[in-house]
Amino acid sequence: GTSIKGRPSWASAPVLATPRANMTSFTINSILEKTVNRDKDFRYMATSDLLSELQKEAFKPDSDGEKKICRAILKLLNDSSSDVQGLAVKCLSPLVRKVHEQQVDEIMVELCQQMLKGKEEQRDICSIGLKTVVIEMPSSMSFSAIRHLVPRLVSGVKQDSLEVKLECMDVLNDVLKRFGSALKKEESHACLDALFDQLSLPRAATRKRAISCIASLSAALSDKLLGQLVGSIVSKMKDQGVTLELRRTYIQTISAISRSGGYRLGKQLEIVVPLVLQQCEAKKQGGDPEMIESCLQAFESFVLRCPKEVVTYETDICKRTVHYLSYDPNYADDDEDMEEADDDDDEDMDDDEGDAEYSDDDDVSWKVRRAAAKVLSAIITSRPDKLASLVPDLAPELISRFKEREENVKMDVFATFNDLLVQVANTRHVELSCDAMAVDGAESLSPAGAALLCEVPRLVKAISKQLKEKAIKTRVAAFSCMRQLVVSLPGCLAEHAALLVPGVERALKEVAANNLRIEALSFVQLVLSTHPPATFQPHVNVLLPIVLKLIEDRYYKITAESLRVTSEIAKIMRPNPPVVDFDFKPHVQPLFAAVKARLLAQDQDQEVKESAITCIGYVICHLGDACVAELPSTLPILLERLRNEITRVTTVKTFELLSCASLDTCLKSTPPGAASSVLQAVVADLASFLRKSNRPLRQASLSALDTIVLSHGADLAPTDFDIIFDELPALVNESDLHIAHLTLVLARSTVKVNPAATVPKLPSKLMPKALSLLQSSLLQGYALRSLLAFFAQLVSTNMPQLNFSDLTQQLLATASPNMSKHSLIALSQAVAQCCTAAPQPSQRSTMVDNFIKQLAGSDPTQQRVLALLCLGEIGQQNDLSSHKSLIDAAMAAFASTSEEVKAAASFALGNIAAGNLPFYLPHLLREVNTSQHEYLMLCALKDMISSALGGQAALGQYADQIMPNLFAFATRDEEGVRNVAAECLGKLAAVAPSAALPALEERLTHTSAFVRSVVVSSLRFTLTEAGTAISPKSIKKFLLTLGDSDLKVRRGALLGLNCVAHNRPSAIRDDLAELLPMLYSETTKKPELVHQVDLGPFKHTVDDGLELRKAAFECMDTLLETCLDRLELSDFIRHMVSGLADDHDIKMLCHLMLTKLASGTNTGVIVASLEELVDPLRKTVNANLKDNAVKQQIERHEELVRSAMRAIHALEKMPESESCLKFDEFVRNSLKAGKLADKYSAVCAEDMAKSTEDA
Repeated sequence: GTSIKGRPSWASAPVLATPRANMTSFTINSILEKTVNRDKDFRYMATSDLLSELQKEAFKPDSDGEKKICRAILKLLNDSSSDVQGLAVKCLSPLVRKVHEQQVDEIMVELCQQMLKGKEEQRDICSIGLKTVVIEMPSSMSFSAIRHLVPRLVSGVKQDSLEVKLECMDVLNDVLKRFGSALKKEESHACLDALFDQLSLPRAATRKRAISCIASLSAALSDKLLGQLVGSIVSKMKDQGVTLELRRTYIQTISAISRSGGYRLGKQLEIVVPLVLQQCEAKKQGGDPEMIESCLQAFESFVLRCPKEVVTYETDICKRTVHYLSYDPNYADDDEDMEEADDDDDEDMDDDEGDAEYSDDDDVSWKVRRAAAKVLSAIITSRPDKLASLVPDLAPELISRFKEREENVKMDVFATFNDLLVQVANTRHVELSCDAMAVDGAESLSPAGAALLCEVPRLVKAISKQLKEKAIKTRVAAFSCMRQLVVSLPGCLAEHAALLVPGVERALKEVAANNLRIEALSFVQLVLSTHPPATFQPHVNVLLPIVLKLIEDRYYKITAESLRVTSEIAKIMRPNPPVVDFDFKPHVQPLFAAVKARLLAQDQDQEVKESAITCIGYVICHLGDACVAELPSTLPILLERLRNEITRVTTVKTFELLSCASLDTCLKSTPPGAASSVLQAVVADLASFLRKSNRPLRQASLSALDTIVLSHGADLAPTDFDIIFDELPALVNESDLHIAHLTLVLARSTVKVNPAATVPKLPSKLMPKALSLLQSSLLQGYALRSLLAFFAQLVSTNMPQLNFSDLTQQLLATASPNMSKHSLIALSQAVAQCCTAAPQPSQRSTMVDNFIKQLAGSDPTQQRVLALLCLGEIGQQNDLSSHKSLIDAAMAAFASTSEEVKAAASFALGNIAAGNLPFYLPHLLREVNTSQHEYLMLCALKDMISSALGGQAALGQYADQIMPNLFAFATRDEEGVRNVAAECLGKLAAVAPSAALPALEERLTHTSAFVRSVVVSSLRFTLTEAGTAISPKSIKKFLLTLGDSDLKVRRGALLGLNCVAHNRPSAIRDDLAELLPMLYSETTKKPELVHQVDLGPFKHTVDDGLELRKAAFECMDTLLETCLDRLELSDFIRHMVSGLADDHDIKMLCHLMLTKLASGTNTGVIVASLEELVDPLRKTVNANLKDNAVKQQIERHEELVRSAMRAIHALEKMPESESCLKFDEFVRNSLKAGKLADKYSAVCAEDMAKSTEDA
């Protein structure tokens, strides 16, 4: 029996226990028997079970079973039930991946024959089935698919039957997309001939499918055939008798070819673009909007796919596109001057115009305007290097089109203008000061930013009109546009607030449009935070009541945004409490009541809870003295939120805010029934949080405790300090140096505020941990500086338990024979800090004398090294000229047999000299000239210059005395000596540019290559010093040595260019056009720099240009980060391709650059270059190591392969990357299948996990 609702009784019948193969065969045979049952329900269920079996990975039928299954499915495709047919089509997908090639061939041929000659009712299902087979069949069957399908499909395309023709072209399109590269020349010709004929047929559907097929085919054609195809289209368009409709079809075909593989069309653009420009003229094509739209779509494709080749025509394309941006022949717009004259009646006019607006269903001119907007978007995003000229040309035109009557087109106009704003934000090379919160003028902006600033009044006026529109989408787009404007030019609306506030008010009152209200609130929050308070203070009366009402809204996102806006309003009402420059008191009570109500509510979203906590904190900080009566009931609520695991991190930050407020926030008050003040309760809770595993919570708690101790230390009891100190020792360790840094900052603050309560606890609790951390080889950066400051604070406090004597004794006791050099340096810095902070100068003098005695004695090497390091660190910060025997002792150390002692002596001598230049410098210069340890003396001079830079501008007056010695060292053969001389010269130029720079520039043309290389290398050390004033003109002189004939000079210039690009990109932006060709010339491998060295049994190849190329590619990577808008990306990529086939390190760098490019906004250029990238990437991932490769070689190779795969995955994710058939096939056949599939899959999974984590 059967049931329509349930499965047939046989479907659930138990199967006898048989061997696996027999069981599968038995099951399949049983199913196949049911597929011919007279009952359609049986056939449906049997087909469903067959599909389930086919989808099992373990299912592998024998040859006889394959034939039976294929015959059965082909028969089911002709079933009288459409449901059965649908399931049969689904069966084809797993089937073609499991059966042999012969069976797939038979299925293809059978389906193709039925589609061509079968009945009409069979044609559709056979077409769907054939498409499924083509899409799912293995890539290895490409030649089989071409051999069996293409001739039959081409014959079908030539048939008179429209239905057959359309179905054949549909399937042919899929075949060409997947297997086009396997076509032979004669097969390509046959396809082209048949498809080309279809372009002239009257039916639009036929032409459309023919265009798609030609586009898919063009991606696989050889350059010669593609050129012939484009040439034939161009020649036919020039024929006198060609109809308008056919010309439009040809334009659409060229556009489709460009989208399919446009980078290859670049060679033909010189004959194509003029023709399309000609057809785009309104007079030429009779005012046909569809023709204009087709031309504009072609332009968009040319700009995105052939960015380099289209440059010649970009100006003409831009002019033509701007003209058609306002193309609306059927609608006469009101004169703009009339609109400006009637600004007061804008709202009434808008309503009237809306009623009388032209409407015609046949009007398709809006498609022209939309296509024009997209062309402009393509130009803007693909040419960031031309932005300075594009902004003044395009911004006014786009702004004028905000009045567009067709909403979809208006959205595209807004989107295009947003693209312009984003590009301006990306290319702004001088960051605006967030503190100033105002645009200081065009001189602080990039040229594009300055041009955009001039358009702000016009833009604000146009936007304010759009905010009066009824359409929600329009107003949302307007607010989005203004938000991006504020991001691009912070502070630019300072003079235009009054125009925008009415539109904001209206939007916030729009009850039925949550997305509009959220967009408006986001804009208000951003604009309040980036403009001076006085800008929006006059509008608080209008904005605040509406925002407070929205705090009560039921939608949590609106509530949260409203609370954020309220925080900003509280700040602008009284930006610098207790100063009063605005009458805020009438607003305090309703504001506090609304926020407090949300603070009290329990059943609400976490985002709302956190926003309410933050908001109440800002309200109390800025307006607390006006709502004192509310504080006793509010602070206990915050204490409750502090103890709630969900809201504690936000509340910790809020209490930190309250503790450093300039107003009395009543933290010292004691809540009713409590034994301690709010402040003490907060301290206890924060201290307990230091034991939690939540790292952000610990960081916030440490920061808050430090602020509380510094602001309210006098209000804390000794027991409160005990609570804090009990938790600190566990946090001072090398496993988390940032937490250790915050802990030491807090410890220093407690010692500073209340030494009597804290210092006695230190010896047993914190000091052992601090001394242990000091010995760590990982200690560096902020943690080291905090530890040194902590020691200095202890010494200056001068408490009996840890005074100068005790602390220095404990520090020196940590020195052990096996202590690393890194730890010795940290220890010497700690001792020097203690000596500098010593309450009595005599204590420091005694310590210095002790170290001098150690040098004169026979102490172990390490102790003498430590003594010298300590003397150097102390001398750097203090004048030690009163110690007459100091220099002699330091000089005697140079006679030691230990290299460590001599290096330490050099360090000590240089740093001691920095403490008193007039006294020590003559001696040091004399030793540099006469000593037999000249390299060590040169290092001492370097240390002196480095140390004196920080505190003695007087170093500049000695530059003339120092430089002759350094230039003498510049001629030495030893590279190490020249490097130190370059560093000294660079740092001298930083402190005394007027004296040093002319001398350096003069030697850029010195006859000695050694001198030139030293001078060029000095630039890096000049630029890395903070506050260095060196002009772009001077920098350019150094960088032009990229054209020097000597290898060392060019490498120094490359390293200098990299340094400038990293530290001062604005200095070279205008000179890149001159510098880049010289940079690019260093990226190629030069045969003359490669030579072989005979090592007896074997020969070794040496590449003298390798380091030069590494420097060049590193420089390119930096320029990609800092000067992207000034790079011609097509040239950049062309030179980067050579690096993909270079040395291991250079390949890795190029992979990284590829990933950055693929993740950027201008991916059209990369898509256009994909074909060039495939071969070097394929070679890298397919490379095999020798059998005798060692572990290190294997690891390096694996990392290189993973690096290449990461780059390939980034390229694969780009839009339109599949348009490059060569790249698409490489990914599908080499990486997603075969031996590399698992490795590539793992790389993709890593990338996905990282993206999820970042999100």
